[in-house]
Amino acid sequence: MSTFANVFMALKQVILLQDRVERMEGRLDAMNDDIDGLAGMMRDLDKRLYAIERIMEFSARAPRQPPQLGIEDQ
Repeated sequence: MSTFANVFMALKQVILLQDRVERMEGRLDAMNDDIDGLAGMMRDLDKRLYAIERIMEFSARAPRQPPQLGIEDQ
């Protein structure tokens, strides 16, 4: 092979590698966006779970009252 052919092959490989790197950057950006979305969803779920836990805790602390009998039941 001539020197020109070697330079051409090396340049071709550099261009192909650059293309692969650019595609990988695009994929990483998309994955980063997905992770950000998942993190937001996890924060929302955490808040909802905390609210449910508070409701359950308050209901467990509330005094139990027997059901009120209506006039028909007496």
